[in-house]
Amino acid sequence: QSHSYSNSKSKWRGQYCSVPLCRNSRGQQAERERLGLPKISFHSFPKLDTCLGKMWIAKIRRDPGSEFVIKKHTVVCSEHFTADDFVDYSECPLVRPHLKSTAVPSIFAWTRKTHKRTS
Repeated sequence: QSHSYSNSKSKWRGQYCSVPLCRNSRGQQAERERLGLPKISFHSFPKLDTCLGKMWIAKIRRDPGSEFVIKKHTVVCSEHFTADDFVDYSECPLVRPHLKSTAVPSIFAWTRKTHKRTS
């Protein structure tokens, strides 16, 4: 199933991150603010016929096909990018986050280090 849903009230409300095991969606923003968590931004895929687009697909471990269709509103959330992947707009806090043109998602549940407990 595609992770780019929409409903009649808002095309963004049901939009989910396309990365496996990630449950972030645009509809969670109000709840995140209420809990004092940082906002998450959502970023569209680069054109799939480019080297960058192919790198995104490989990194998120999803293959486009009948189960995963990349459309205009298919996105990856900001939690899968490093701080260095974003253009620095610290002087302009009202500007929404933008990825650098070379950014590739690199932070995933399967890349996070786990710490073994010692007895």
